[in-house]
Amino acid sequence: TDTLIRINVSGTRYITYKDTLKQFPNTLLGSERISQFYNEDIKEYFFDRNRIAFDAILYYYQSGGYLYLPPGLEMPVFQEELQYFEIPSNPSGETNEADKESLLDNYPYNKYFLKLHYILDHPDSGILAKLWMVLDVIFIVISMTLFIAETDPKVEKTIEDSKEVAQIFFYLDAVCIIFFTIDLLLRLIVAPSKQHFFKRTLNWLDFAAILPFY
Repeated sequence: TDTLIRINVSGTRYITYKDTLKQFPNTLLGSERISQFYNEDIKEYFFDRNRIAFDAILYYYQSGGYLYLPPGLEMPVFQEELQYFEIPSNPSGETNEADKESLLDNYPYNKYFLKLHYILDHPDSGILAKLWMVLDVIFIVISMTLFIAETDPKVEKTIEDSKEVAQIFFYLDAVCIIFFTIDLLLRLIVAPSKQHFFKRTLNWLDFAAILPFY
């Protein structure tokens, strides 16, 4: 069986298969040189590097060679990270708009899907991503509050006795479920790898949470 390894990049943990990295043996992560970064204290490979850039770097291995420029990251910074991890980009080492567009075009779908992917799944990638995260938390709090309130016998009796109250609870529940459904569907549509999307346990939990409403 393929061996799982844990990689810690400035506090953010990633788990991937060793064979996934070994597809590119001439890179830092795909070679035996990665062993020098193993930290015995935390039992992980630790890199004090840019976390946003590493999302794209790890996807380079997972996708078999696709390389894209993460939104909100300057090209010189990304270029430096690629050089550190020994991933080939522009052989000449020069940075220009053509290189930037090339990286964006290598995304399996298009750059707009890529930007939306980062907004939905990477809260630290920009202001819009942070706002979406806040909105998501608000809907989670509302949904949990409704769920807890409905288990209270007094509230339950009020809902049964009052059609207006019952409608308020129903509509609030509906709005929350619609938001969670849109969020899940968008994350599925723009996911760089559908295979990895369906492997994430959290996505299945989200699906299980909204399914009863329908």
